[in-house]
Amino acid sequence: MGIMLDSTRIAPQVYVAHLTPFAAMLRAMGHDSRQALDSCGLPADLFQAPGTAQAPLSAYFRLCEYVCVRAGDETLRVSQRPLLVGASDLVQARLHDCRTVEQALNAVATVYNILHGSKYNLVQRRAGQIAYIIDDSGFPYAPGHDAQFVMFTLECLLVLLHVILASMAEAPLAPHALRTRRPPAQGHQPHLDYWGAPIRYAADSYAVFYSASAAAIPIDAGHSAILSARTVYGGVARALEHMAPPEPGERSVAQKVLALMGQGAAAQEEVAQLLGCSVATLRRRLTEENTSYRDLRAEHLNMAARRMLAEGMSLADTADALGFSDARSFARAFHAWNEITPHQYRETLSPVPSNF
Repeated sequence: MGIMLDSTRIAPQVYVAHLTPFAAMLRAMGHDSRQALDSCGLPADLFQAPGTAQAPLSAYFRLCEYVCVRAGDETLRVSQRPLLVGASDLVQARLHDCRTVEQALNAVATVYNILHGSKYNLVQRRAGQIAYIIDDSGFPYAPGHDAQFVMFTLECLLVLLHVILASMAEAPLAPHALRTRRPPAQGHQPHLDYWGAPIRYAADSYAVFYSASAAAIPIDAGHSAILSARTVYGGVARALEHMAPPEPGERSVAQKVLALMGQGAAAQEEVAQLLGCSVATLRRRLTEENTSYRDLRAEHLNMAARRMLAEGMSLADTADALGFSDARSFARAFHAWNEITPHQYRETLSPVPSNF
């Protein structure tokens, strides 16, 4: 898939539906949910709220701290190889020896790879960017694990990483882009609004990208209250309640291309001209950002298609508006983009979220 944009800038929130798996965890541990929520400073009836209701994203990290401490497993019991509470102390210890953002990224990846026994975390430098990548393919998840909760948890791990880095950085640290395995058809996710940056859905891994220059930003672990907290989860929860979401970095070329498409530009030559460069230069810059004009055009059409379908437009009218020869060819393209049919997509637009 191409890159999708969400310019919404709000305090970090999360659908309550993403938090309800904690209720089952608490029951399995023999803990009363109301008492657990109360001890976390959360409403005692939180799990009874409608799935579409929203809670602060910090609630997730407070519940993580509660479960991890009492279950003795920092993986929230989703791994066949549990991590004893205190495993993240090793990360904290390594961070105290780091002097730049890049060193910190590598330290976090190295420690977690050692703890989990394989290279699920990696740091890569790409043209103009540095990325922290979580590739969970082959990870030993526990039998019967909740795949949707795992996906949400890995997205939150990127938030955790960024908040820790931001708490140590001696200059603003702005993310350039995010990647997630989440299918775009699952719709708007308020916890992803936290980033205020382009999001690539249906990716083959989870990742946060920074500019190459951000790698050299000095850090001082002594400035971070998170690293001296009882657990990293609790420290991040408190930080989220007091710090603003990250400011987006300078708009990428892909963002500019999508913006021009939204204004009616369609031909690659026209877009290149509006950006003040040649077609060859445009292609090279998009390649450096791990995308292409074709992918962005498909993403633009997909966003427009989903908007039109959500507004109740018929398949035939949507196909015509987007330049398809007929509804059948549009339906094939829509399925290729989203892995569901237009009819199935409309079913996901129910007020009650069912695809978390």
